[in-house]
Amino acid sequence: QLKSFATRKELFEDWTRWVGDNGGPNWGAKTLYIALEERGFLPHIRTGTRGFKDVQLKPKSVLSLE
Repeated sequence: QLKSFATRKELFEDWTRWVGDNGGPNWGAKTLYIALEERGFLPHIRTGTRGFKDVQLKPKSVLSLE
């Protein structure tokens, strides 16, 4: 059962924004996706869109308050 899903595009955009704000490894998209898989996140395709299952991004309003 799919609990949540985040597209690769969403994940990479949020990662890029986070790195810009906080510093960290400036990975390309492919490196980020490989790192997620190495950490146990499962790639998944939903309605033709690639992403990762059981991943849920925080709403942007929550991120701006932290």
